[in-house]
Amino acid sequence: MRFSSLKFESVDADKNRIQKARTIIDYYDTTGIPIELKVCWYRKAGENCSQCEKCYRTIMNIVVNDGDPNKFGFVVNEGGYKEMKDFLENNYVNIGFWREIQQEFQNQQEKWVRKSEISWILDFKFNRPKAILHKLKSVASRLIH
Repeated sequence: MRFSSLKFESVDADKNRIQKARTIIDYYDTTGIPIELKVCWYRKAGENCSQCEKCYRTIMNIVVNDGDPNKFGFVVNEGGYKEMKDFLENNYVNIGFWREIQQEFQNQQEKWVRKSEISWILDFKFNRPKAILHKLKSVASRLIH
């Protein structure tokens, strides 16, 4: 990317989102310097909503790396993971992002199967008929109006 005479280069272009989350967590663990990630599509007063798909993906990238999302600009309690599951059951999502996250949880299955608030991700089926129906209703509603 270029701006004027400057050239910007990504230092982590070879990393996937899970690896990038690991780098951020490692930096925090090493330095103790707080990092507030800004990822939300629906930010309110500059804060992540912690309830949209992009927030949920980032939260799970942090969790699978043994990080606490609350230390990185999100507000998550135990009920938040149930809300996330409900969201994913009812909404059509980009499977590519979620499969990568799910695969990483499955790679560490022994650890996550014992955590009931998170273990649902291990065998979750994305874009179920309920989510597809919800997406179709949304599209139809826009076409009618």
